[in-house]
Amino acid sequence: MGCFMRWIFCVMGLGVGIWGMGCGREEPGTTATRGAATGTGGNLTKKNEAGNWVGFQGGGALVGVAGEDLGTPPLKLRWSRKLNEEERAAVGNSAAIFGEVVYVADLKGGLRALSIQDGATRWTYTAETKGEGEGDAAAFETAPLVVQGEKGVRVFLGDMQGRFHCVDGVSGEKVWTFQAAGPERAERGIHSSANFFKDGTGRGRVVFGMDSKEIYSLDAEDGKLVWKGQAEDRVNAAVTVWEGKLLVTGCDARLRVLSAADGKETGIFDLKMLTGGGTAATREAWVVGTDQGRVLNIDPQKLTSRWIYTGIEDVAMVYGTPAVSEGMVIVGAKDRCVHAIDLATGKARWVFRTGGEIVASPVVSGGYVYVGSADKNLYALNVRTGELAWSYAGTRKIDAPVAIGGGVLIVGDTGGTVYCFERR
Repeated sequence: MGCFMRWIFCVMGLGVGIWGMGCGREEPGTTATRGAATGTGGNLTKKNEAGNWVGFQGGGALVGVAGEDLGTPPLKLRWSRKLNEEERAAVGNSAAIFGEVVYVADLKGGLRALSIQDGATRWTYTAETKGEGEGDAAAFETAPLVVQGEKGVRVFLGDMQGRFHCVDGVSGEKVWTFQAAGPERAERGIHSSANFFKDGTGRGRVVFGMDSKEIYSLDAEDGKLVWKGQAEDRVNAAVTVWEGKLLVTGCDARLRVLSAADGKETGIFDLKMLTGGGTAATREAWVVGTDQGRVLNIDPQKLTSRWIYTGIEDVAMVYGTPAVSEGMVIVGAKDRCVHAIDLATGKARWVFRTGGEIVASPVVSGGYVYVGSADKNLYALNVRTGELAWSYAGTRKIDAPVAIGGGVLIVGDTGGTVYCFERR
C-alpha cells in the first residue's frame, strides 16, 4: 500500500481535537426512544451466570478470548433482525453483552439495547449530527463499552462527529456527552473503541483515541477530563489497558506506552508501518498487526521485537486486533486468510483461506476461532488445526468482530442485520 493509499486509509478510518463543549452539558439532538416490542430479559444490573462481553475484544488487554464455551460448532440461530427497516444501518463493530441485553451501534448513529432472548428492542438512542447536515445521524464506528458503575449500568461510545457518549444502560437516556472534535471536519471522527480502567483511588476511567491525534481519559461517572495525551497521527484502534499502562497504536506507526494515571509517555516502539487494529497484551508478549502484511511480537519489558511474521500474501494489511490463545496469535488479513502464528517462534501454525478480505478481529471461544469475512460468511475454525468446523452464510459482508457472552454469539453485518447464535 503506497503512501497516498495509507493516507486515505487513515482518513476513512480504520485519537483529539480542541476541548469543546465541556463535560456533562446538555447537547441538542441526542434522543432515546423505547421499543414497542418486549423481551423476556432479566435484571440488567445482575451479571449473567454465563458471563458478559463488555466491549471491543472483551475490553482490557484486548486478547479476544471469551470467558465461556459455546460448545462444539455448528451453532444454532436463535434470532436475526434488521436494525432499521427503513434504511440500511450497517454494523461496523462488535456488540456488547451485559446480563440479558445486547448493545449494538450502527453507522446511522443508532445505539440499541436488544433482548438477548428474542432480539426485541428495549430502547434506541440516537446521536444527531451537529453543524453541516443538521438532523442527520452521526455514525457510530466504535463498539459499545458497558460498565457497571456506582450509579448503575453505563454504555460508552464515540461518534464520527467527535462526541463521546455515556448512556444509561437501563433507560437509554443520555447521562453525559463530551465534545472532543478537531478543528477540521476530517479530524473529528472517533474510530477508537473505548476501554476502561480504575485509577489508584478506585475511580472509573474511560480512555479512547481520536482522528485528531489525541488520546483522552475521562471520568466514567461525570465525563470530566482527567488527562489528554498526544500521538503524531490518527489513533484508530482501541487503547489497550495493561497493568497500569495504556498501549496506543495508529497511523503514526508507533506503539506508545502511556501511564494510565496521567497519560505521560513512558515508552515507544517504532512499528515502521501504520496500524488499523490495537495491541493484544499478555505477560509474555504484546502483539500487533500492521500494514504491509506484518505481525509483531514485542517484548513488554525491553520494548524490542521478538519476531516479525511476514507470511501474509501480497503484503496485505492486517486490519484488526490479533487474538491470543493457546500459545498462538490469530489474525485475519486482507489477503482473505486467517493466520495462526506460534506465539513463541513466530512461525505459521496454519492458514485458512476465505472468499473475501478479513477486517474483523478474531475471537476465540472453547477451542474455536470465530471470524467474519467480506464473503458474507461467519467462520468457526479449530484453533489448533485451522480446520473448518462450521460456517454461516449471511446476507452482507461481516466486517464486525463477534461478541460472545450470556450463552450466545452476536455479530452484525454491513447490511444492518444482527445475528444471535446459541449452542445446539
